Amino acid sequence: MLIQPSSSAYRPPSVQGSLCWSCANAEGYLASIRTGAILGTAYQLKKFVKHTSPPWVVNGVNSVFANPSTAAYANYIIHSAASGSVALDHRGQPTFVWYAGQTIGATYVNGVYQFPNDAVKLVLPYNAQKMHAYSVSTTGYGAVTCAKCTRPILGY
Repeated sequence: MLIQPSSSAYRPPSVQGSLCWSCANAEGYLASIRTGAILGTAYQLKKFVKHTSPPWVVNGVNSVFANPSTAAYANYIIHSAASGSVALDHRGQPTFVWYAGQTIGATYVNGVYQFPNDAVKLVLPYNAQKMHAYSVSTTGYGAVTCAKCTRPILGY
């Protein structure tokens, strides 16, 4: 179940595309994001293991953080929510993307290394049962402008 922000500052999205952190905050996207229980459900634990230390070869594409600790994973989630840019899908649902500035993981296809990752993608940020993060490469992203204020940000 998607949990929309409960803040009175929240209003339906007036823009589509990517937003800088400041504009996302002004639009109410940062209200009610709870980053405290990052491993609170079986689903979140499964995603944590998949993206930190999978004991199996994952079929298809999988990204793995270089540091498998819960502290590092928690920091990636907090940094993404606290300072990442926000990509909005066609329904206005946000995904946070934070550029780490260094290699933090790698992407594999059917267990075979493909490329290093230097950013974090935080998905389902309002779903307390499914919110999780994984590493991505900024190669697939680019400098875009905030859909509201036109500042340059990381987006897709």
